[in-house]
Amino acid sequence: MRKVAVGMMGLWLAAVSLSAAEQLSYQALVDRLTDLEFPARLPDPGERAAQFSSFDRASRYNAETGKYERWDANGDGGGFIRLENGEQVLAEMEGPGCIWRIWSANPNGRGRLKIVLDGAEQPVFHDSFRKLFDGGLATLPGGMLTYVAARGFNCYIPIPFQKSCRITAEPEWGQYYHFNYSTFPEGTTVPTFHLPLAAEELAALQAAERKLAAGYARPQTAASPVRQELELAPGATATLLQRSEPGAIVGWELKPELPGDQEAVRALLRNLIVEMRWDGAEQPAVWSPLGDFFGSAPGLNPYQAWPLGMLADGTFYSRWFMPFAAAEVKVVNRGTQPVKLTSSFWVEPLKRPLAEYGRFHAKWHGDGAPLPEPERQAIDWRVLETRGRGRWCGMMLHVWNPLGSWWGEGDEKFYVDGEKFPSTFGTGSEDYFGYAWCNPELFSKPFHTQSISEDNAGHISVNRFQLCDQIPFQKSFEADLEKYFRNDRPTRYRAVAYWYLDPAGSDPYGAVAASEMPTYPKLELRKPGVLEFERLRVISCSTGAAGGQHMRDFLKESELGTVRWSDVSQLFWRGSEGPGGRLEVEFPVNEDGRYALEMQFTKAPDYGKIQVSLDGRKLGEEQDLYADKVIPTGALQFGEVDLTKGPHRLSFELTGKNPASRGFLAGFDYLLLTPVK
Repeated sequence: MRKVAVGMMGLWLAAVSLSAAEQLSYQALVDRLTDLEFPARLPDPGERAAQFSSFDRASRYNAETGKYERWDANGDGGGFIRLENGEQVLAEMEGPGCIWRIWSANPNGRGRLKIVLDGAEQPVFHDSFRKLFDGGLATLPGGMLTYVAARGFNCYIPIPFQKSCRITAEPEWGQYYHFNYSTFPEGTTVPTFHLPLAAEELAALQAAERKLAAGYARPQTAASPVRQELELAPGATATLLQRSEPGAIVGWELKPELPGDQEAVRALLRNLIVEMRWDGAEQPAVWSPLGDFFGSAPGLNPYQAWPLGMLADGTFYSRWFMPFAAAEVKVVNRGTQPVKLTSSFWVEPLKRPLAEYGRFHAKWHGDGAPLPEPERQAIDWRVLETRGRGRWCGMMLHVWNPLGSWWGEGDEKFYVDGEKFPSTFGTGSEDYFGYAWCNPELFSKPFHTQSISEDNAGHISVNRFQLCDQIPFQKSFEADLEKYFRNDRPTRYRAVAYWYLDPAGSDPYGAVAASEMPTYPKLELRKPGVLEFERLRVISCSTGAAGGQHMRDFLKESELGTVRWSDVSQLFWRGSEGPGGRLEVEFPVNEDGRYALEMQFTKAPDYGKIQVSLDGRKLGEEQDLYADKVIPTGALQFGEVDLTKGPHRLSFELTGKNPASRGFLAGFDYLLLTPVK
């Protein structure tokens, strides 16, 4: 009997191995571009996804010390594996596998890119890197699979290979690259990508383009929608869907009645909380403010991506495939006003055994909470930490950056199943989200969008949905995003992570208390009525150079309620090596009259002493601009003067420096002319 049992087990293992040996046609791979059910399937052993990129190779893990060295290195434009026969080796992959996404910020038309599949003598592609994004693989005029989004070049044409893929480039190929790819379980058969594509292969790509370009449509299903209209009182909770038998949510459409005021809309969508529980679990698998869950924040920012979107009429939609044994969807009103909602769910029977699926998770949280900073380096902010078996499917990131300047230098770093060095290591935050060069231009594409950007100052909201290029994991997954600007600058991050997880897996993210939900005050950054020195015309500068300088790096969040430097900027005079230099600026006077003169300068450890003159006449005493830290002088009064209508000149002469000062620099914030009656 024992021998028979072993033999039967051997036959079972052989059957399992045979079923894993899947044969995928090119059309089947193309179907994964739009298939929202596949990411919900728990990954088979041997499935893997990773990224080759041009990240700065100075960042490394030292196995001997267990330390991460130069983890914030930022020269991410030209990294490669090695130089070989005069070419840079950019990527080496072992199959069976498929490249799903290629991205670059600057693929120029000079240095050629070479893609060699399965050890072939001839490359399948050997042309300029830019040509790859411009019809080099297939002519697809729809702009959904190859396109430029806010200066980011994107290609989502699948490139499968059976044994290997090797990508090399001549040195002048450009700057920055990502190659996102998957490898399949051993025994899987895929076609080797070839050019030109066969008619049926090209037709499959064109069909995918049409599907992605069509925008949002309600699910094509025989199931009737579960529809509710309700009014949710302040503090109340409503159940939008309750199911006790297995199935899958395949669509959700929600339309709240929105107020007319933009700030009120932003508050409403942050104060409505969506909670989803699967299979009777006590803790929700989905917990997020409503607007954030639907992929953009703050407020209503119309965009249409493939799994999520917001329409201009205030309709929000979700196409995420959400399987369950039982389901409960609730919405909580944490606001102070009642809200009317219209909700519709589409639910279908499962087409596969429930055990083959993970459960959909979406969790919202902010920088520093609820988990501590990763041990690797403080620059990395943990977006997601989860244990078990599942797939990472992307994120929505909301940035509040009220003082401006580019926030997104940070690289994404994804660790699969306990890796010490991340198998996905990016080249910049905007690169992960599919655009480039900190471009604030809004765009809406099937797999990534920038739905709001207040010129990189104020609110920014971006997302990336990894569907065909989702990342499978068997034991654990950790997603970090480098965060270059500190919280008290302030630059604040809020994110929703989207992933699928085995019901037995660990999701440590819980509800966020209302007291911990952020507010985004409108900042008064400019002193009323002043003339900003950095905006005045510089007439002459006898030594060094003078120009505008932002003072954002010298502010703390606690100081934002007051105006320290008007417009958070100054005219910075730099480069003087000693006393005697002179800087002259011109300012306008609108009417003849007598005026009281007020000015504010800056003090710093390397600033000198100056003498101020108006139209050639000295004003007041010499000003010592030294301090042991960078601070504003506060308002300085220079008395009353008679001024005629028209241009006038202020000059500043460097007369020396404090013995403790390290230099002869100077900074000027504002000029205020107050008429004297």
